Amino acid sequence: MEESDLIIIHSCAVTASAEKKTRNLISKAKKANPDAEIALLGCYVDVSKDIDNYNDLSQILPNDQKMDLISILEGQFQKHRELKFHPAYSRNMRTRSFLKIQDGCDHFCTYCTVAHARGRSRSDSIDAVLTNIEKIIDGGYKEIIFTGVNIGTFGIKNGESFTELISAVDKKFAESGIRIRMGSIEPELLTDEIIEITAKSNVIMPHFHLPLQSGSDSVLERMKRKYNTALYSEKCRIIKTKMPHAAIAADLIVGFPGETNDEFQETYDFLKSIPISFIHAFTYSDRPLAKASSFPNKVSPQTAKERMRRINNLAKTKELAFHKENLGTTRSILTESRSKDGLIFGFSDNYIKCGVDAKKAKGNTIICVKMVEIASDFVSGDIIV
Repeated sequence: MEESDLIIIHSCAVTASAEKKTRNLISKAKKANPDAEIALLGCYVDVSKDIDNYNDLSQILPNDQKMDLISILEGQFQKHRELKFHPAYSRNMRTRSFLKIQDGCDHFCTYCTVAHARGRSRSDSIDAVLTNIEKIIDGGYKEIIFTGVNIGTFGIKNGESFTELISAVDKKFAESGIRIRMGSIEPELLTDEIIEITAKSNVIMPHFHLPLQSGSDSVLERMKRKYNTALYSEKCRIIKTKMPHAAIAADLIVGFPGETNDEFQETYDFLKSIPISFIHAFTYSDRPLAKASSFPNKVSPQTAKERMRRINNLAKTKELAFHKENLGTTRSILTESRSKDGLIFGFSDNYIKCGVDAKKAKGNTIICVKMVEIASDFVSGDIIV
């Protein structure tokens, strides 16, 4: 950073913590290199209330212009009249690549500012995604994660669908050896057909990330979510009926405005009752432009902290139970990183971190492993030849 002529800060604003990190990074960049040009891009530009404080930066570009940074610096920029989809995939990891297939959101949940920051839903075409998968495979990667803001809405502007994409990927790459993981998908957009395809596939991994946000129907209604707990529970039931070994991860917001003790208890009891494997919990924070920021009856930080403690303990219990269910089974593992104590780690098809003898396995290799013993934060296994 100290020797750079141009510093690009690609910001996030999904949480208050993300905004704070953006502000800190801007300050750090200014102090490290006062003579450098600084370009601030992304969601912070779209939603932050204090963006005017940074008028001294060289470039401040919202999401619909950030892909034109080079053109702007070269003086060739012409403002967009409509949002376009810009495909991208990561190449900075040795084993897996994150492939962006969709951007934007049409849902406008009351706690969220992403729809304001990223615009309406738009996506790539099925043919383009298939082409990018081929490029990623040619780069030596063994696993691809589909990413986006709301991937379940893939294709709605193109006359295509996410279900059709999953079907096309499963058919085209059945013999390729590639592993595909779906990113977070809204419960009401997870079709029975997608679950059926995944259950029969050796390409699509049995790993579902279904955001829940609350296990109380009254809170879900205030959040303007498009499902209720009955639908969520039914999706989990179908997944586990078709794939008893499948992993299901749930996102959760703790302390949403007006969340009563009874509503939190409903959430806690609902989480206990459904067969989920992982819980990713976040404390609610007011977001610029989000309707819930103006809702009354905010939950106190002390109450939110205690609720988070209970949820995190439940999350540990759920994950441990899932690991125990898989002991004695044989799973496919993609090896990734080595440890100092003679193990090499990787994740199973159903997203269990597993460690095996590093002397018997190379990195970036898919191997069959029998799950043997639960360690601290992983499951140790024996390689099946």
